[in-house]
Formats: sequence, structure tokens, C-alpha cells
Amino acid sequence: MSNSSSLGSRQSAQDKVANKSAELESSTRQAADKAADAAGQGADQVNSASREAADKLRSGADEAGSKARNAADKVGDRVDSALDKAGKKVDKFASDVKRGIDDADVDKAKREARKAADKTKREVTHLLKQPETYNVIDVVVLASLAYAGYKRHEEGRLGWQEIGLTTAGLGLFAYGQTLLRDWAVRNL
Repeated sequence: MSNSSSLGSRQSAQDKVANKSAELESSTRQAADKAADAAGQGADQVNSASREAADKLRSGADEAGSKARNAADKVGDRVDSALDKAGKKVDKFASDVKRGIDDADVDKAKREARKAADKTKREVTHLLKQPETYNVIDVVVLASLAYAGYKRHEEGRLGWQEIGLTTAGLGLFAYGQTLLRDWAVRNL
């Protein structure tokens, strides 16, 4: 009998373990269901908050767009107004100028032109009589010839014929300059 009692107690221990296992499984399922429900509620709250934020952003963007359109319209109106005013001022100025030209004293304009021409002639005459003027011209011509000769020498194209022609040209230039100076002193 001891065997049968030991079998009975084993059976009852197995039943107890099976019952406990079933209870644990049931409580685990309940806990998992509660966690799933809580996660679902959290997801719903996040979705709801996201929708609210998106709605707020849309309404803010719409409001900003509306304000930008209104500002652009105001700027456009101001530009149009400014262009109209500028056009009127230009038209008025053009008519004033035309009226001024029509009323201008032609003789006065001729006198002023003669004065300017006489002043320019006096200045040119004064410059032609000054030896410094010819010195400046000489320096410019000689510097140009020296530079051109140096470049030709670098390229290997400077020959005695070119040197002779350049020297002859300088002599003619000096003679012409002397004649010009003498004529300017006598006639101007």
C-alpha cells in the first residue's frame, strides 16, 4: 500500500503542479493582455497627439501663408503706387524740360559755346608754347620705342635695318616737333 499511497501522492503533486502551471499561464496571459491594452492605449494617445500636432502645424502654415500673401499684396500695392508717382514725376519733368528748351535763349547758348571754345584754344596754345609739353611727348615716344625694341630683341627679330629706320623716324619726329614749336610761338 505504500506504493499505492506514494503513487497517489505523486499524482496529487502532479495535479497541483499542473494547476499551478495553468494558473501561472492564465495570469501571464492576463498580464500580456493588460500590457497589450496599455500599449494600444499608448499608441492611440500618440496617434491622437500626432494628429493634433499635424493639425496645429497645418493651421499655422495656412495662417503664415495667408499673412505672406497679404504682405505681398500690400508690397505690390505700394510698388504700383510708387511707380505711378514716379511716372507722373518723370512726365512732369519731361514737360518742364521741353518748355525750358523752347524758352531757352539761343544767343546765350552760342555765347557760352564761344567762351568754352576760346578757353580751350587758350589752354592748347599755352600748352604748345611750353617746352615741358614737348618733353612729356618725347618721354612717351622714347619709352614706347624702347619697350618695342626690347620685345623685338627678346624675340630675336631686332636687326640693324630696324634700328636704322627707327633712328631715322626719331630724327624726323624731332624735326617736326621743332617746326611745330616754332610755328606755335610765332602764330599763337
